[in-house]
Amino acid sequence: MKNNKDRQGNILSFNQPAEFFIKKAEKHIDAGNFLEALALYRCVLGMEPENIEYLLSIAQIYSEMGLYAESNDVLLKIAKFGSTPTECLFALGCNYMGMKNYELADEAFEQYLAVDPNGEYAEDIDELIDMIDEEESEEEGMLHDVGRRMVLEEANEGKQSLDKGDYKGAIAHLERAVGKDAYLHSAMNNLALAYFFDGKKQKAIEISKRVLTQQPSNLHACCNLALFYSNLNDHAAASAYLDKLDQTGDIAPEDMHKVALTYCELGYHEKAYKWFQRIVAYQPYDVRILHFCGLAAFNCGQYAEAFGCFIKILKIDPDNSLAAYYKSRAEDAKKNRAHRELEYVYQVQYDEIKRRISYLNECLKQKDKSLEHKWHKDAYFKAIIFWGLNFGDEYIKKIVLEIMSMFSDKKVENAFRDFLLKSTEPDEIKNDIFMYLKRMGAKEPYVAYIRGAIAEVRVGAVSEDIKSLPAPFAEVLSSFIKQASSRYDDNFVSAGVDLLVSIVKARSDDGKWVRKPEGMAAALELFISELMDNVNLPLKKDLVRIYGVSLATINRYYDKLYEDIPGGDRRFD
Repeated sequence: MKNNKDRQGNILSFNQPAEFFIKKAEKHIDAGNFLEALALYRCVLGMEPENIEYLLSIAQIYSEMGLYAESNDVLLKIAKFGSTPTECLFALGCNYMGMKNYELADEAFEQYLAVDPNGEYAEDIDELIDMIDEEESEEEGMLHDVGRRMVLEEANEGKQSLDKGDYKGAIAHLERAVGKDAYLHSAMNNLALAYFFDGKKQKAIEISKRVLTQQPSNLHACCNLALFYSNLNDHAAASAYLDKLDQTGDIAPEDMHKVALTYCELGYHEKAYKWFQRIVAYQPYDVRILHFCGLAAFNCGQYAEAFGCFIKILKIDPDNSLAAYYKSRAEDAKKNRAHRELEYVYQVQYDEIKRRISYLNECLKQKDKSLEHKWHKDAYFKAIIFWGLNFGDEYIKKIVLEIMSMFSDKKVENAFRDFLLKSTEPDEIKNDIFMYLKRMGAKEPYVAYIRGAIAEVRVGAVSEDIKSLPAPFAEVLSSFIKQASSRYDDNFVSAGVDLLVSIVKARSDDGKWVRKPEGMAAALELFISELMDNVNLPLKKDLVRIYGVSLATINRYYDKLYEDIPGGDRRFD
């Protein structure tokens, strides 16, 4: 160790070895100071970014903090550096158990046993799988019949549709679930919300009251009715249900969250803030809870407290651009003492979203070198890109991915590979990234967390022809890979890629005649299915639905493909 005295001041500069930081980190872990331990492990990881032991330690700290999804994202990154240690699979399974996602926990444990059936954690896994079976039995009321499982799955699909804003789809699923179990209160509460947002307000009120008739203490139904009556300007009725919420005593954190969000929606910022403070006492590192606690504090005029919430988030996740945005808002409010109320969203504010989308759309119009210059030199541009990648909806992510794909450098490739390993990102977006990596000529296989497991994905033989495809054909390739890779094996996708490349080379045109890339992609899927003598050819109604084009469009492009491929007439009708 070297001690160098700074002559301009009495400051000692140390070049400490990694062991120094690790020992300090371990002391902090023992004392329960997880944020300090995280910061120290990030220091040593900066010295050796591919050190698997450091990554495992960071994942373990996140697990201790109850941040299971964040822990899994770190564990999955290890897969980039070669063969995944079986310890990662065991830790993934344990994290999923902590998240009560027993299906994915079981898959991770089974993957471990397939790789190392006599490994260090094999016996532990046998016990954990037994625990999973017991938990699932309890959750289903000790019922194992298929009918019960189908009701719960239907209710879950309804909740997912509700979360996506597909209210009619949610109503269809939830009505079927409630029709088979008239006492499934969680589904009934979600159905009430779906009715309300779909404009069926009286039906929403009726079903919420039915829940309270069956279970007078049901907090979610009280919250729903307070919201519904407030929206209808029936403040007397709303107050009756708000009084019940005010009288609530000790409840589970998830119920506290529902009550706090209800007060947020109704503009009772002080009450919302108090509830979020109570939740933080139970879940001190939950980033979303801290985020909403910060928003409530801001709307109460307590800007220093709001600032503290967002600073804490940045200690947990230094790359959280939402926390950075709101930290800046809180800092400005502290100085100026003037502010507008913030909307309660886990996103930047709506006016800021509009500005950022407009900015991204303008960027898309720039096809010259200026955009590449922004990528390398413009910090604001890069910040917006990573905001869109990490926090945008599907529409924004697609814009951002298209822009990033214009820069075939190592930074983009690393960002794409990291995204593929995020356990919380949808497979559909990952299918787009496979295509972009392929077009960049990035080395395969692409290690991804897809369909609930770590997998090595190969899209097909990389060629310079793919990277130089005219834009219309590149869109065909993108659509085909996106849809086919989730339903067929690698050989099928490779055959489609090779066929399209050979057709483009034979035609030697710019592809401007391809008005509907999705239609040609659908025709390509059918053509490959026939060429490979697939037993189950895709049905015409399925291709129409999957690719969002008409049957006539698919037939037209099928004929175009047929012109360049020897063989008999196999019209799709």
